[in-house]
Amino acid sequence: MDAVHGLGLVTEALEHVMEAGLVERQPPQPLAHLLLAALNEAAMLVANDEDPAAARVLVGTTVERLLSRL
Repeated sequence: MDAVHGLGLVTEALEHVMEAGLVERQPPQPLAHLLLAALNEAAMLVANDEDPAAARVLVGTTVERLLSRL
């Protein structure tokens, strides 16, 4: 199930953006694992914050920065 809905989707998305030249070509598996872990932690930060709406804005900005630098 995780390969279809979690790690598999992230890996497939990375393969597509690499093929499109939007991200430097590299082995997708390690990067997919790291990105999925970072996104899970980001979700936990938002979910456990006293002000989830404000945390969502801050975390969202950070995730966008991270992804834009791949």
